[in-house]
Amino acid sequence: MAPDSVLDLLAVQMAQDILPARVRDLLLAALDGDVPLSAELARRRGTAGPGEPPTTNEARTTGGPSTTGRPSTAGGPAVHLESIGVHGFRGIGPLAVLPLRPGPGLTLVTGRNGSGKSSFAEAAEIALTGDTRRWSRRAAVWRGGWRNLHSTGPARVEITCTVEGRPGPVTVTRTWPEGAGLDEGAGEIRASDGGAWSPSGWDWALSTYRPFLSYAELGDLLGGRPSAMFDALHAILGLDEMVDTARRLSSARSRFTEAARRSREEHTALLAALRRSTDPRAVEAADALRDAARPDLDRAWAVAAGLPAPSTAPPAKPTAPREPTLLREPAVLRELLGLRVPAESDVRELAVRLRALATEETRLAATAAGDAARLTDLLAAALDHHEHQNAVHAGGPSSEGPEDGDRGRGGSGSRPCPVCGVGRLDERWWHATRAEVTRQRERAAAVLVVHAGLAAALADVALLLAPAPEPLTTPEPLAPSVPLAPSGPLTADGSTDVLAALAAAAGMAWRRWARLRDDSDPLAVADGLESAHPPLLRAVEALRAAARDELDRADADWRPLAARVTAWVGAARAVDADADALADVRQALDWLREATQRLRDERMRPFAQRSAQIWSMLRQESNVDLGPVRLTGSANQRRVDLDVTVDGVDGAALGVMSQGELHALGLALFLPRATSDASPFRFLVIDDPVQSMDPAKVDGLARVLAQVAETRQVVVLTHDDRLADAVRRLRLPATVLDVVRREGSLVRLRGNLDPVGRHLADARALARTGDLPRDLAMMLVPAMCRSAVETACNEVVRRRRLGAGARHAEVEAALAAAHSVSEKAALALFDDARRARGVLRRLDGHAPWAADTFRAVRDGVHVGYDGNLLSLVRDTGRLTDHIRTLD
Repeated sequence: MAPDSVLDLLAVQMAQDILPARVRDLLLAALDGDVPLSAELARRRGTAGPGEPPTTNEARTTGGPSTTGRPSTAGGPAVHLESIGVHGFRGIGPLAVLPLRPGPGLTLVTGRNGSGKSSFAEAAEIALTGDTRRWSRRAAVWRGGWRNLHSTGPARVEITCTVEGRPGPVTVTRTWPEGAGLDEGAGEIRASDGGAWSPSGWDWALSTYRPFLSYAELGDLLGGRPSAMFDALHAILGLDEMVDTARRLSSARSRFTEAARRSREEHTALLAALRRSTDPRAVEAADALRDAARPDLDRAWAVAAGLPAPSTAPPAKPTAPREPTLLREPAVLRELLGLRVPAESDVRELAVRLRALATEETRLAATAAGDAARLTDLLAAALDHHEHQNAVHAGGPSSEGPEDGDRGRGGSGSRPCPVCGVGRLDERWWHATRAEVTRQRERAAAVLVVHAGLAAALADVALLLAPAPEPLTTPEPLAPSVPLAPSGPLTADGSTDVLAALAAAAGMAWRRWARLRDDSDPLAVADGLESAHPPLLRAVEALRAAARDELDRADADWRPLAARVTAWVGAARAVDADADALADVRQALDWLREATQRLRDERMRPFAQRSAQIWSMLRQESNVDLGPVRLTGSANQRRVDLDVTVDGVDGAALGVMSQGELHALGLALFLPRATSDASPFRFLVIDDPVQSMDPAKVDGLARVLAQVAETRQVVVLTHDDRLADAVRRLRLPATVLDVVRREGSLVRLRGNLDPVGRHLADARALARTGDLPRDLAMMLVPAMCRSAVETACNEVVRRRRLGAGARHAEVEAALAAAHSVSEKAALALFDDARRARGVLRRLDGHAPWAADTFRAVRDGVHVGYDGNLLSLVRDTGRLTDHIRTLD
């Protein structure tokens, strides 16, 4: 089977086309994202520093796959839903739970509009993905109404699911504290033992093979702009990465070509400006840049920076002490001129805030809130010590006795109190202490607010007190023979260097100012701010004024020209450095366009075929035929071409198809991708797919869902009774649940017809049919009763084995190998189909009527049942109830 991930498909194409390594690495980096692509391009320039992310190949070989990234292999352990619980979310107030049977099968959840059924679908979606497509596309006023109006306190959604190969259920929850927004929920995934669990690849699979589809999303799937249709189909087919990769490479190409264009235009203007100047430096710079194709960048840079032109001759060594010049370099002077000191009002406001908070902290320390805060710290430290001890002793037997063998949560384990030596720190103490910490924290709320305010104020101090800038920390390169005068450094002729003296004074003032960062006493910091700021402000202003004078004395004509030369040379060097990268980007884009079309066709083919099959079932009486689905164009011209004919005449899809047909087509495009073997999610949750469909298409939808449910768990929520009616009328296997909403958003579910109940209902209906020949009824009613027994046995076997971590394929193979009702019952009773002969003895040991009923449904298919048929149906119901309660 061909690889399913875009990365694998690209790797195959790259190997076949024998791409250069540089182009291949660039494509892989672009496929990974904007940051890896930027890092790869920076690496080629030689500008990637220690803070840059690793290159694509390094990132892929130095660590395993993340839980949110692309999994290394397709598929993964199969996931099915066991239940969806909702509290305080959308239309559900008090806790309501939607029970589901993990494994393949169709479940219909019906209820009138406003009953709360869609809340279950959105709860499952937001629990797993952190958002819902329906609410993410609404305005803020809509997103603000997601909480249930009849529920107070925290809101919570929870799903339990089975994960193939893992014993026990996995629980996924998302909780919102009271007052929190929809985007502020906290999610977690826990295994059956209560520990946190991080599944690999779920986030990527949820994006690529999204198993949720709402009515609103179904309507948007093929609506809107042609480019939006293209993107929607790409998302369904898992080709978003191709579009994103091309976008990233195109953006990089545009940046390179735009930089080269600006460099050419600026070179012409710069050269003209240099030639108009009579300054010797301008003349020399113009000479270095005269050849537009091969300018002497190093020479032009040196002239603009005031450095000697590049030469092979070593510079002459000075024979006498020279005047220090570091501070008079134009770049340093500009740095000095740009020095900024915090405003006096900001300093004063921060000092006042620190004093007020410190005063309030002192006042609260003597109150009950202060006592509560100290007690909270003490109890929290005790809890931390206890949980640390549990963790330390978790690896082996405890010397404290059998109680210490209790491992698990932080409250497990028992040991003497390390303070008094009398009490026991056990689970009861742990729970009581945690509750006490919560109570004490509430009492200490005022103190905690002050502490938070002080922390924020000191953080603001740290932001305000930046370290001394580099010009004030670099020592002046004075000659050894130059003495230091009390008023500051001296020049070689004995005069005071005012600029150096001012820099030294400003440096001292700044260091005194910055040292306040190390003080944690808020009062001392407040005093220090007010005392250190005025001299710092005066020193920096004096230094800036001196630097401004120095710059003003510089050549007014040359300075702007030198700046332009410097800027242009830097940009030209970047263009030169990016020339090879630009060539690689262009080659990567050319290859990607061809590869995208090949990959698009390859990935589209099986889904298009499956979509055509589904459409043929959904279309029913429609006169619209669907041919190949084509994705054409790129960038702003991308679109989806649907080959549609009406009564054999070519037509445009959107112009000839009704809303119901468009929804049916959307389902035909959604289902193949959502049911891909590469997805670990073996369930689908579809909300209200029936709307706008005529009766014939509802029948087709029922057949499609039943077909998908042969290998997938399909949960459909609908207010339209036509789907449930079609399922019953067509005798399709399904479990039907009704949602009822009472006053106060109290939502409850009541069973409708599950597969066992349906067999029994059919048997009961036949038994009551007066015009059915007696000899035929004697054969048919036991047959339907036997089907009910077999279905109940299958349900028990699936629940037991899947719950123990067995693979779904193994369970289905075992059920298929059990050909007779006795073998299926043996699987349910003994978990061994070979013990079929012991079924009657086991049932008779429980209740004689159970054995008699089983014998009647087993043999009645072949010889008929001459007793009361309605009694047989009733007893069969009791028997199936008994079987379904087995572990």
